[in-house]
Amino acid sequence: MSVIDYMVSVSGKDEREKFYNEMHKKGFKDHMDTKEEIINSTYPFAISLKRKKIMVIPSATQCYLMDREGKVLSLDKFKQKINW
Repeated sequence: MSVIDYMVSVSGKDEREKFYNEMHKKGFKDHMDTKEEIINSTYPFAISLKRKKIMVIPSATQCYLMDREGKVLSLDKFKQKINW
């Protein structure tokens, strides 16, 4: 079973920083990356709900595989999915 539950696509530095801060307010912690690395990345946020971790996995292959499983979501769909 994958540690990553969803990948969340958020564009633009300001929007990414806002989402990052909202997730931290909900108790999520950085996995290994720094805040700057996560916000400045062009890859989707990777979210582990069980472990309450937020990260970026800079892998087009991982994005493709998660997308095939329907696990790459827009910000709005992610918020609906987890009852934000």
